[in-house]
Order: sequence, then C-alpha cells, then structure tokens
Amino acid sequence: ARSNYAFAKPMSSSWCLVGLLVCVAAWWCGCLPGPSLVRAEGAGEDAKGKADIRLQAYKSVFSSKRTQQIETANRILGLDNYSKQYKMVEMLMEAIFPLLNESRQKLEEAGLTPSAPYPSDEALMESLSNVYENIILLGDVVLRLPDITKKVYKRHKAKWRSLLQWGVAFCNESRQIYHGPHARQLHLMAQEIGIIPEDPDYTNPFRKSRGNQEEEKTKKKRQKKKSKRGPKLSTSNTMRTEL
Repeated sequence: ARSNYAFAKPMSSSWCLVGLLVCVAAWWCGCLPGPSLVRAEGAGEDAKGKADIRLQAYKSVFSSKRTQQIETANRILGLDNYSKQYKMVEMLMEAIFPLLNESRQKLEEAGLTPSAPYPSDEALMESLSNVYENIILLGDVVLRLPDITKKVYKRHKAKWRSLLQWGVAFCNESRQIYHGPHARQLHLMAQEIGIIPEDPDYTNPFRKSRGNQEEEKTKKKRQKKKSKRGPKLSTSNTMRTEL
C-alpha cells in the first residue's frame, strides 16, 4: 500500500522553520528530551532487547544440557563397583571446582551480578554457563551419591567450602535460570552438603545410612517436644541450627 504522505502538499520553508523553532523551544524548556538523551534511551532499550534474546537462547541450551547431566549422574549411580563410583565422583569434583574458581574471578572482575543483563562478551558468557551448569551438575551427584560426595568434599573442604557457598548463592539469586525444580534442587543440595541446616523433615533416600536418618529425625522430634515444656538456655547444637 502506498503511503498517504506521497499525496501530501509540501510545506513552505517558513512553516518548517516555525516547526523547528517550536521543537527547539520545547526542548530548551525541558518539555522534550534532547537528541542525545533520545539516542541514549533508544540504545538502552535496544541493548536490553538483545540481552533478553541472548538469555532466552541460553535457557534452551541450559535445558538441553540438563538432560545430559542427569544421565551422567545416573550412569555413575548405576555402576556396580564402589571404587569406580568413588573415582568418577572424585574426578568430576576435582574438575568442577577449579572451573568455578576461575569463573568466579572473571565475573567479579567484570562486576557482573546475578541480576545483571545477560552479557554479550563471550568470555563472560562462558564464565556464567560454567557456574550455572556445574553447580546444578554437582547437585545431581551430591543428591544421588551423597556418602561418596561428602567423603571427597571433606578432604578438600578447606579450599572448596567458600567457593561452593558463593556458587550456590550466585545461582540462587539468578532467578532467570534457577527457578522451579532447579531452585528446589539447589536447596536440597545445600542441605545435603551442609551449607545450610537440614529441614526437620529432610531425608535423602540415596543415603546408605538411611536408618540413621530416621533415628536422627526421631531425636529432633523428641528434642522439640522437650523444648516445649518450659524455657531453658539454648545448647550449642540448637544455636547452630538457628544460625
């Protein structure tokens, strides 16, 4: 369809000059944004739109990788040899934590927070994906092979604990990626590995010491009932739980 402007009469030069003066006056009085501000706002909206497109593209990649990660964890769980399971978990964790450390340094140097727009820089994109994907993969392994994982983790706890706390906190704040089942798994993993206290009803069916879990739950219930009888000083254990 043709534009109606093709049939419009050309404006006189005096009318164009008046229109221009009106616009300039309005801008001078603050009624209209200046040319540079208009360009800046347009550029900002355009950058946000591109960041959202990159984020949506990464979400698809993240979702497809989750299938592979779950299969990997299940394959390790399915090994009928304890020493093989231990070796696989050890190799996996010893590969994950250096990656997390390197990615953390790059993200912090760039000042990139979990709530920031998805970056366009390839190095930062890679660092983000390393954190998002390796933390949740670690969760797959921790929850399926908790006894082995905690043995390996205990040996390196001095180096790994603060890094793991940072990674879990970073992902927990990344609501655009970690929501729904991903957020739930993050919470369960944090309890299993000991970053946060276990909920009173928390159990993990993959723990070898399942009987001990039930015994521990019974103890907690007894302590809860005793605490209701009257006020008393907090013990170190209850203080630790409250923290």
